[in-house]
Amino acid sequence: ELVVNVGAAITIAVGIVLIIMRPEVLRHGWLHAKLLLVAVILFYHVRFYRRIRFLEDHPSESSTREFRVVHGVVSLLVFAILVLAVTKPF
Repeated sequence: ELVVNVGAAITIAVGIVLIIMRPEVLRHGWLHAKLLLVAVILFYHVRFYRRIRFLEDHPSESSTREFRVVHGVVSLLVFAILVLAVTKPF
């Protein structure tokens, strides 16, 4: 969990620096979509961090289906972010 948090913090910090260096990119729709998807991933990260903490005390309340769905949703979000970053479609 520490590695994920550190990686996320570094990625966000580098993104902020790049936007500061080239603020004109904020006029592009693809970046707005990408930033929205990043915000959704951050929301999921916080939500499931709390869920894992809860499950540490109540392990019987988890299911493999729940974790499969979370993995699928996050994978789709990451894929969409990568597509937006590479193709810049708007």
